[in-house]
Amino acid sequence: MAILTVLHTADLHNRLTEAATQRLKVLREQQGALLLDSGDALSVPNVLVPLFAPTVLRRMNQAGYAAMALGNREYFFRRAILIREMAPAQFTVLTANLRAFKGDLGPIRPWTILSSAQGDKVGIFGLTPTMIQPGVWWERLSDMRFVPWEQAAAEAVQTLRPQVQWLIALSHLTLGESTQLAKTFPEIDLVLGGHSHPEEAQVREVGQVTVCCPPPYGEAVIKLRSQQPAPPSPFESETIPLP
Repeated sequence: MAILTVLHTADLHNRLTEAATQRLKVLREQQGALLLDSGDALSVPNVLVPLFAPTVLRRMNQAGYAAMALGNREYFFRRAILIREMAPAQFTVLTANLRAFKGDLGPIRPWTILSSAQGDKVGIFGLTPTMIQPGVWWERLSDMRFVPWEQAAAEAVQTLRPQVQWLIALSHLTLGESTQLAKTFPEIDLVLGGHSHPEEAQVREVGQVTVCCPPPYGEAVIKLRSQQPAPPSPFESETIPLP
């Protein structure tokens, strides 16, 4: 029987401590887990460009993150600067609903397929809050466009579900939108949310899809584990405080 273990953080806002980094690394190695983040790892405002690589990306590399969603804090309206800003990440950065007018977003991908500790295929796609509505004047300043997240999710599910044993959405949408995502696409096993900054970890079942959102600032990580009889799969959850 397939087993998947996931460790989930969100909204680190450049506050991931060295002690928390080491704790995440040990947990990941001990549990054979995929370490995933749902965005807003950075703290820089969207109209500014950091002069130096943010500490949080270096620590996420050290912890062994496999993928993260592009959050609103990571977004920048010019493609080249966005790519440069996220270049220090040695893990996959995902956004399915942001598209370049010409070319692609370099190493930033709409989705990826990873392997679990047991070698099962895990499809993961990312969703970013719409920072500039399509067709408005401000879009002229950008060389990228947001498409509706529902459209992007439909494309991701259609592409990934036939190829994988597990399907995960890394969503930096609101918790309400992440819940709607689970209702609309019951083919997803797990919706890992962010952006909402709950005081305590939120884990809920939406039909047969598990939706969760951890507290911000690296205060805790949610551990999710499932023995998959057939997709979508029930997950056991545990909130683990971080030092």
